Amino acid sequence: MDPLSAGSVAALVIQVIDFGGKLISKSVEISRSHSGVLIGNSDLKKITEDLKQVSQKLQISLQNESSERPLTADELAERKLGEDCQTVASELLSVLQRLNLTGKQNKWRSFRQALMSVLKETRIADLEKRLDRFRQELVLRLLASLR
Repeated sequence: MDPLSAGSVAALVIQVIDFGGKLISKSVEISRSHSGVLIGNSDLKKITEDLKQVSQKLQISLQNESSERPLTADELAERKLGEDCQTVASELLSVLQRLNLTGKQNKWRSFRQALMSVLKETRIADLEKRLDRFRQELVLRLLASLR
């Protein structure tokens, strides 16, 4: 076997072992948890729900202001950011909800949930990054408006 092929086979074996390790560790974590949810996903869900709620409060506040006077350009930008933040938060919560283990918990169901979690890992990370960028921009805008 030439060195390039051997390297490719070795890389594939390492990827399979890594994937299997993630799958087994997540499966064990799910089966040991009382809620049937990964701890990281549970924490992320709580944080996302809180951010969505704060964003909704901002939307309501800006809506009340708009009934009294026209909104400034900064306030319109804050409202748009809040709407986008809520959209991404809803999407992330939807993905996390599908990863919850419902019904009777057993090893096979825990394994299936772990597999789904591993497969959705990239999607969750992407949504989390987008949500974090919206949060940072909202904080920046709100700090600027307080100044």
